[in-house]
Amino acid sequence: MPPNSIILTQNNSINSISTYATDISKVDPRDRDTPDHVVARNTNLIRLTGKHPFNAEPSVHLLDKSGFITPNDLHFVRNHGAVAHCDFDSHQLQIHGEVKNPCLISMSDLLQLPSVTFPVTMTCAGNRRKEVNMRKQTIGFNWGAAGVSTARWTGVPLKDVINTFAGGLTRKARHVCFEGCDNTPKGPYGTSITTQRAMNEVYDVILAYKMNGEWLSPDHGFPLRVIVPGCIGGRSVKWLTKIHISETESSNIYHYVDNKVFPSFVDKALADAEKWWYRPDYTLYDLNVNSAILCPDHGATLPVSQAITDDKFDLRGYAYSGGNRKITRVELSFDGGETWELTTLTHPEEDEAPELTEKYDHGYQRIRHWCWGLWSYSIKPSRLLRCQEICVRAWDEAQNTQPGNFSWNLMGMMNNSWFTIKVDIIDTPNGSSLRFRHPTIAGPEKGGWLDDLQPEKQTVAKDTKPLVDLKTYSWREVEKHNVADDCWIVVRDMIYDCTPFMKAHPGGIESILLVGGQDCTEDFDAIHSTAAHEMLQKYIIGTLSKDTEAPVVDQTHSDTVLDQFLDPKVWKSLVLEKKVYMTPDICLFRFAFSSPAMKHGLPVGKHVYLRCQLDSKFIMRAYTPSVCGDDFLEFIIKIYRPAQDHPLGGLFTQQLEKLSIGNSIETKGPLGSFEYFGMGQFIHLKRQDTGHVKDIGMICAGTGITPIWQVLMAISQELGDQSTRISLIYGNRYEEDIILRQELEDMAQKLGPERMSI
Repeated sequence: MPPNSIILTQNNSINSISTYATDISKVDPRDRDTPDHVVARNTNLIRLTGKHPFNAEPSVHLLDKSGFITPNDLHFVRNHGAVAHCDFDSHQLQIHGEVKNPCLISMSDLLQLPSVTFPVTMTCAGNRRKEVNMRKQTIGFNWGAAGVSTARWTGVPLKDVINTFAGGLTRKARHVCFEGCDNTPKGPYGTSITTQRAMNEVYDVILAYKMNGEWLSPDHGFPLRVIVPGCIGGRSVKWLTKIHISETESSNIYHYVDNKVFPSFVDKALADAEKWWYRPDYTLYDLNVNSAILCPDHGATLPVSQAITDDKFDLRGYAYSGGNRKITRVELSFDGGETWELTTLTHPEEDEAPELTEKYDHGYQRIRHWCWGLWSYSIKPSRLLRCQEICVRAWDEAQNTQPGNFSWNLMGMMNNSWFTIKVDIIDTPNGSSLRFRHPTIAGPEKGGWLDDLQPEKQTVAKDTKPLVDLKTYSWREVEKHNVADDCWIVVRDMIYDCTPFMKAHPGGIESILLVGGQDCTEDFDAIHSTAAHEMLQKYIIGTLSKDTEAPVVDQTHSDTVLDQFLDPKVWKSLVLEKKVYMTPDICLFRFAFSSPAMKHGLPVGKHVYLRCQLDSKFIMRAYTPSVCGDDFLEFIIKIYRPAQDHPLGGLFTQQLEKLSIGNSIETKGPLGSFEYFGMGQFIHLKRQDTGHVKDIGMICAGTGITPIWQVLMAISQELGDQSTRISLIYGNRYEEDIILRQELEDMAQKLGPERMSI
């Protein structure tokens, strides 16, 4: 029998723990040819990633049937590789780094410390991801709505372990890094949390060795794992062997390439190219508020005759939040979100036996909200005959709630849009019945009402026309299509009709109109990702005739006023005249016009493109000048230099920093959807909105002050009773990084508190 396979006798005697092979009859046949061939598993779990590695969740029916505490063998499992083979007696935990006494401790050492037991709801950050994938594919696999479970965990508070065995932390300690002994393709899994969370008893971080009164099973981290309540499951490292206290976050690859939520415009190519993975602001810790309907199950039916005569119909589900925030209410809507009805909500964790935590709580019972709330609701089933869908949303004590629509992100994480089941009437051999359909079924299996969207999705994917069927156009024809409701562009001699995409373009309509009817190959390549190039193929309509030459833009007949420097369709040269560092990484650049004695031509609220060459390719970025003169533009720009978490740094800003006085760069503009005319008058082109305001609220951070400064300067020059009032919130990491501070304070003093507050 393999020496490292594990079955444990289930009692509290340390001496009873043994290490020996699993009964082969309990091993799922699907695991017998994998590295997990000795691990017993419940065959009812839905496998999400094939045979191996094992990632699984129960059906929503089994999760509902289990109630508040999920049985160990039905608890969801997230493994990045094979289960680690550990022996209880020889297993050791290393604690080192910024501690006073680095040490190596055994499981027997840990068991000498007072233990604590309390329930925690564990949730994978990808819970409900399949709902996102069915609309637009992410890089993550298909979790359903049961990637969440609750168990009572027994272990030792992390702070007690560090203080008892390692003598406490040094003053340099900022992060507690955990690492297991699993063998994944990328090495052992690891991550970190802050010392503030790790060492504060309010956060209840423990090193656990029991789950629902039983020793941990192999899939759940035997013999030792971290439990970080209120956080995504990815912070609760299994098969724990190392704790490293550090001044910086974990350097483990999984800490950077997993458990992130990026803005929706960030695709895989952009995330890799610009090193978004290493930006700490997008790392997930606390759970967001979420809920789901577990009953009725997907595919459940109710005869119409029964719906007419029955007195009640029961609905059930779960709701949870993070950060020790209590779920305060769960609501159902039967009319698409127009009205909401309050469900009955229970919190079984509040009834936990106080003796399990009273010693740890130092003489008083502390109320914890680390668990899901279970909700239920009964309605008269005849109401469902007029109902097309049932939606659920939850609220926590911070008044956080769920959005009506999902927000796509590259990893498909933290989806917490309203969970919606569809209700329709179908014909059966026994007559008509109401049928309930969940949005998805976990894993690769088809099912759920979101499948109805797939034909449309496939049509879009096949919409690219064969090149042989494309029409050929001349430049003269292409030039005619340069307005918002009829806009063509040329990229590498292929013609695209962008009209259907104008309003959806993240950069706004105007940034496409700038190149309407023109060849924009260089501009498109300079700013767009691989995914954007793929998306472009949906709009292909033809090829460019090879016997026509590209038109020469005649600057004397452009739409630009003759005495204005900027032109939205022509790249103009700027000459670096001045470079001043305002902070070590923030620089003021003043560029003189290549044609002197001209007005800038930049309306208030608009911005420009700057362009330079790197390795024979153009790169460009959008910036807002902080000051516009009659013959110059000034920009305040943060330089992103290479760092440990950003190995390449910012490509464009580093090129700017290399410029010497007298060097040139190119600009084009103006562009942007917003324009401020003065005295509270504005226009927003993307929303096709014009209006007037008396008060303007502004929020920014760092160099984000520069586009706001442009509007502030205009408002500060307004006079009279109709002048606009300003409220500004401006954040920075450090006080010395506050740029334009003196100018802002001078402006506030000039306008007075009646017109400006900062």
